[in-house]
Amino acid sequence: MEYFCYSKQEAFALGYLFESNFFIKRKTDVIKVWLDLVRILITVPYSYNRQDKEIIIFKNENFKRVFFLRDNQIVSLNFPFKLVPTDNNLLEIYIRDQKMTGVELSKLQEILNSEEFFSSCFYSDIDRIFNTEEEDKIWLLLKEVLLAEDGYIRYDYDIEHHPDVPNHFDIFFTNNSTFKLGLRSAINLDLMIDILDKNTNIYFVNR
Repeated sequence: MEYFCYSKQEAFALGYLFESNFFIKRKTDVIKVWLDLVRILITVPYSYNRQDKEIIIFKNENFKRVFFLRDNQIVSLNFPFKLVPTDNNLLEIYIRDQKMTGVELSKLQEILNSEEFFSSCFYSDIDRIFNTEEEDKIWLLLKEVLLAEDGYIRYDYDIEHHPDVPNHFDIFFTNNSTFKLGLRSAINLDLMIDILDKNTNIYFVNR
């Protein structure tokens, strides 16, 4: 399986993700993480050395996930972008054959951060807002990230709040959907990848 590694010091745009009080709570948080990560991938050289790296993207034919190694946690998201390594250890990023550049990223982030984005007037004015070929491309990219599956899962070791099951998975992130799946013992990143990779043997839940 191919992978690309970054330290949290290199990942300047994702510093908030490693703060103890930050948790992904909604889809816009996921999209923010995706877009901030893409900016890192196209500007910061990757490493194949996993030692002392807190951000690792793994990919094979049917598996493409990013893992964030936080204190006592491993947070993982689906990564809905195509990754193309370049000669200078940077990555070109595509979604539906559309290449992501710094210009597109800035425009997407500006739209998503605007107060009007979730208002009815924004959607009623879409045809007026996206009326050039360039803006049509931005709209297509925006639609893809909005519809992309997030695949959120988090491994926690939390003996303070869950002394009965300190090792567990948190699956989904909203209060309406989330639930915990207890584990009998601690796991590491390699085991979590093995659990999530559908190309490896299936794991069973034991009651």
